Amino acid sequence: MLTFEEMRQRYDGEWVLLVDYEIDAGTNALIRDRVIAHDYEVQKIEEVDRELGLTNAAYECFREPGGGTILLL
Repeated sequence: MLTFEEMRQRYDGEWVLLVDYEIDAGTNALIRDRVIAHDYEVQKIEEVDRELGLTNAAYECFREPGGGTILLL
């Protein structure tokens, strides 16, 4: 699993979404998420969210225990 810094270096200059989240320790469920857009208008976030199909599987890709930041291309 890549660290956030490794992901940032690898994908520097590419269009990305950063998703902040928290994981419930007891149930391992996603309890909060906030999508932050870079190089994209904020009002388009929901459309981007649907386009990328941000599902639990996507969240799993770069998840760290307790929460963190996911880099999605």
